[in-house]
Amino acid sequence: MSWITENSALMWVAAALILAVLEVLTLDFFFVMLAVGSLAGAVAAWAGGGITASVIVAVTVTLLLLVVLRPMLVRRLSRAPSHKSGTAALLGRPGDVLETVNRSGGLVKIGGETWTARTDDRLPLPVGTRAFVVRIEGATAVMTATNPPEDVTRPPT
Repeated sequence: MSWITENSALMWVAAALILAVLEVLTLDFFFVMLAVGSLAGAVAAWAGGGITASVIVAVTVTLLLLVVLRPMLVRRLSRAPSHKSGTAALLGRPGDVLETVNRSGGLVKIGGETWTARTDDRLPLPVGTRAFVVRIEGATAVMTATNPPEDVTRPPT
């Protein structure tokens, strides 16, 4: 391996390291693609391909990664979690009325926890009724006796 080829490969590796540091700072999957392209250029230079060949290899690998791999990674990592947590997980869940629930208050058991509750309905929910969570307001569950509309159980968009 000649001195020029070795230095060219080392410069490609140095560029890859700098780009990797930039990727760590930005976390947007752009600089890592450039870094991998630089490493491919280093391999081409080390193999004796010359500066033209190493630039062509680096640019080709970088473009392929940016066009093919980056969109898949960004899409995969930017997806919202598939599970609900907190009060969003309670929407649409059934609860058992422990103390009559009306517009001014009452108690329900939802998933093993006792909640203060109220209803927007005119008719109260008697003890023993199966009711469903329409929304959570602070520490109070707003309940209905009928199955909640389907859009209540979906997270807001």
